[in-house]
Amino acid sequence: TVSKNQLVVLPSSLSALPALTALDASFNAISTWEGGGAWLGSLTGLTNLNLMANRLDSVPADELGKLTDLISLGLKCARAAPSHHSLRQLAPCRRQHGTRPHRRSNRLTSLPPTVGKLTKLVHLFLTDNLLETLPIELTGCVSLRKIQAASNRISSVPDGLEAMPELEFMRLPCNRLTVRRAGF
Repeated sequence: TVSKNQLVVLPSSLSALPALTALDASFNAISTWEGGGAWLGSLTGLTNLNLMANRLDSVPADELGKLTDLISLGLKCARAAPSHHSLRQLAPCRRQHGTRPHRRSNRLTSLPPTVGKLTKLVHLFLTDNLLETLPIELTGCVSLRKIQAASNRISSVPDGLEAMPELEFMRLPCNRLTVRRAGF
């Protein structure tokens, strides 16, 4: 783990660890991938990738699709847990209509279509980004059980997600949904 440091770049030297199964680089200031992230796909044994609470604008599309053993992908922002003695529990929606993400937010506006190649993916954490939609390619993630995408800019859910065989939980509060379809 390299979490809770001051990294601003995710280093390509990680590619020297081909047996790596978990990479936790959460709570840094990572805004870019060294070498454009072309090395990420070499971590083929990776089952857990946690990049929450950074400043990423994108994920290397082709490389993400090579992580076929990935079970958990964390790309969300994290906030301090609200105190039960305050009104901070309203915080998850406070930025719904704003344009600036939280300072400890990734800023993903989309997921690459290659996310659909992650057939072993079980947990997908996307809360507190700038996503406007979830890609239909998520239906290729046949093991997906949980999608958390609260506090984004999602206005609709693609057809087919409700028919995913393993999907048990989809959390989408504080988005821009206007139509609720059967199954959600």
